[in-house]
Parts: sequence; C-alpha cells; structure tokens
Amino acid sequence: MYLAFYIASFFGNYDLSRYLWEKIRPLDTLPDSYRKRYTNAQALLGIKMLERIDALNALNRAHAETLTEGLKGIESIQPAGVLSDTSPVYYQYCIRTSDPATLAQHAIRHGIDVEIMHVDVCNRLSLFARYEAKCPVAEGTEHTLQLPVYAALSERDLERIIHVIRQAVCPPGRLAPTIERSPR
Repeated sequence: MYLAFYIASFFGNYDLSRYLWEKIRPLDTLPDSYRKRYTNAQALLGIKMLERIDALNALNRAHAETLTEGLKGIESIQPAGVLSDTSPVYYQYCIRTSDPATLAQHAIRHGIDVEIMHVDVCNRLSLFARYEAKCPVAEGTEHTLQLPVYAALSERDLERIIHVIRQAVCPPGRLAPTIERSPR
C-alpha cells in the first residue's frame, strides 16, 4: 500500500484513501457482511490479544507523549491535547496543521505512514441539513493528519517521524501558521 501512495505522490494525487473507505450511506440496518461471525482462529487470536491490550495501549500512549514533546514549539502544528482525568487509547496520533496536503506529501515521500482524517463533518452532510450550524472545531478536522503511534514502533522510528515532520515545516514559506486553534 505504501508503494502505491509513494508512486501517486509524484503525480500530485497521493490521497488514494478515498478508494479504501466505503461511501456514505443512509443510517439504516447494517450490511450483511457486518453480521458475520469470526472464525474460531480469528476469535482465538482476538481473545489472546485482549490479554495484552493494557500494555499495548500504554505503549501507544508513551509514543503519543514522545510525539507531543518532539513537535512542541512548531507554530504551524497543533499536537493533540489530552483532557484531564482521561487515559486516551491512540489508534493514530492526530495533529492539526495549516497545510495538511503539503505535510502529508512530504511525509509519504520520506516513508512516514500518515493519513488524512476519515470522519464526516456532520454539519455539512445533506442528511443533517435541517440542523445546519457552524461547528468550527469539527470543521477544523479538515486540517488534521494522523501520525502512527502503534506499539511496534521503536524509539528510532519515533525520532524519524519527528525529524521528517519538523523537516517539512522548517523551510521558510512551506507551511503557514495555524490560524484558528481549538479550545481546550
């Protein structure tokens, strides 16, 4: 998959993720494929992984803390904040940036597995048109990238991610500062 993103980045269209996600559909019953049972082997693997879930989540949190520390002080990037009295479970680490397309292209070309946000901004969906309202925090997700924090990353991998992201924002004029910041 990484190779496809890398090759496509040379043609200016590196957001191939739109081909990987299902289309927005009405909120009716789930498709039949969602109701299938796991095989015995899949269920056994899932149960075994549950024994390690707390340790894996703690490792993901530690990786997120390393990224937060490493990306501090960059004017055009706003790292994820953590609410008090919570213990986040990171699937990926979100950052808001003033130019996510340029940053994503740079990261992908340097071998960093970044993703755009795959969430719908509900106040813009026709399904919710009658409840239309301004939602600046939700709309701000359009400037969000997801960085990897999975448990298999080494300290060296994390240092490389930080270096590549910092390298993308260091050249003058590459990224403009983030204008609107989310309230904490």
